[in-house]
Amino acid sequence: MSDESSLFSTFKGNAVPKRQASGNSGQSLTEGILGKHFGVCKRNYDVDGADHWIGLLDSENNPLAVWLRVQSKSRDRGNRAHFTAAHASTPAGRLRTDFFAFIHVDEGDEMSFYVLDAGQILALPRDKDGHPYFDTSNPGIQPSTRPEAVARLNAELQRMIAVEDKQRRRAQANEVLLSEMALAHDLRNQNFSDRPKFTYLLTRWKRSAVDDDDAITLIISVNIETKEKRPVDARVDLFTTADTFGWGTRGAGSKMTAWSILAHHLARTPTSGEVNLLIQYALVDLEPYLDYEISTEEIAAALMKRRALYRRLMLEGIANAKSHRSQLNSPG
Repeated sequence: MSDESSLFSTFKGNAVPKRQASGNSGQSLTEGILGKHFGVCKRNYDVDGADHWIGLLDSENNPLAVWLRVQSKSRDRGNRAHFTAAHASTPAGRLRTDFFAFIHVDEGDEMSFYVLDAGQILALPRDKDGHPYFDTSNPGIQPSTRPEAVARLNAELQRMIAVEDKQRRRAQANEVLLSEMALAHDLRNQNFSDRPKFTYLLTRWKRSAVDDDDAITLIISVNIETKEKRPVDARVDLFTTADTFGWGTRGAGSKMTAWSILAHHLARTPTSGEVNLLIQYALVDLEPYLDYEISTEEIAAALMKRRALYRRLMLEGIANAKSHRSQLNSPG
């Protein structure tokens, strides 16, 4: 039979059919070794370098949702098996613990095979193009047996399943925690429909109309429905200071006001962030010696980083008060 009509003549001088035949042979040999012990799914090598996905089966022979990627190669003894380094690492450059390679070697009178993980592949010597390559002269890598290969892949699958279970339990715990936090948030912030709405009167009580230095700062809560008025406690247990209530830019006095109003408004201990929001979006613009009213809705707006409606009215009040003072102080 001439070379032209030989059954294998298409291989002569053409490396692609040789690689395809070698690859198909390697895949079949790998399937023979692992098929009785794992679920074996054929893959498109061009997708992720894997000829197969290997996974464990449940009691009903259904595959579990954790897979190893296995690449298979078949070589004559002394010939190199080349790899693509990118297949053994993630896009972020981390080692792929789920990537293995089976290299089947024709020894002449028998077949042997080697199992390499991603770390071993990346540690192989490189050819002139930078591709890792393996041949039987590589030191430190010994032929494997079926029991060794099965045990090795099984151990990695069990580890991956344990990690996935841990991550799933953590995600479930986080989901429960978030649900509990959302419930607590809803209970605290259901527009306070289960609590009466209030207006808070920020006022300065004086013994006489002319004795301004003797004024006492007070905060009075007014129930919108019942019109009941009660003084708001100064929450020195939440914010310790020697100052009394204050507003405007009077430092500790404004903070005492914010802590006390919010503790009453929220029916819980406010956070320092909420206190800062109330000061920033509500109290900082108030003149220290004027009286103001702040509603439940206006406080809620401040906590959502919105200037409350009362701010516009407050600024108008400040302007009117200044105008009135200037008129009183003007001559004749």
